[in-house]
Amino acid sequence: MEQLGPALSEFYAPTTSNERKQQLEQGLHAFQAQPNAHLTSLDILASIGQRREQENLFVLYFCGTTIEGGIPKRWNAIPKEERLHVRKTLFQGKTMLWNKILGIQPSCGGKDSSLCFPK
Repeated sequence: MEQLGPALSEFYAPTTSNERKQQLEQGLHAFQAQPNAHLTSLDILASIGQRREQENLFVLYFCGTTIEGGIPKRWNAIPKEERLHVRKTLFQGKTMLWNKILGIQPSCGGKDSSLCFPK
């Protein structure tokens, strides 16, 4: 998990060779193929702001993609307690994101209103 941020940053760096990108891609696919990859990714997303790797948008997007691809495929095999954890974490994340978006909108609107509706 600690290597995820540096691996993704290196993968998307413009100076990384295609051979190295292929190596990194194999490692990232190996991570996603792990049975608990969706839980690891969920834990990373649940701890947004608490750890340094959350500042890496590549990690957040990769974790979201891992969850999106892994949970629907494994849903019927996931134990009930784990399903509750998944639902709760996703709901909390959705709520937190929604609150952030709602907090930003009035700020933007207040600054825009003087431009859109001059006195």
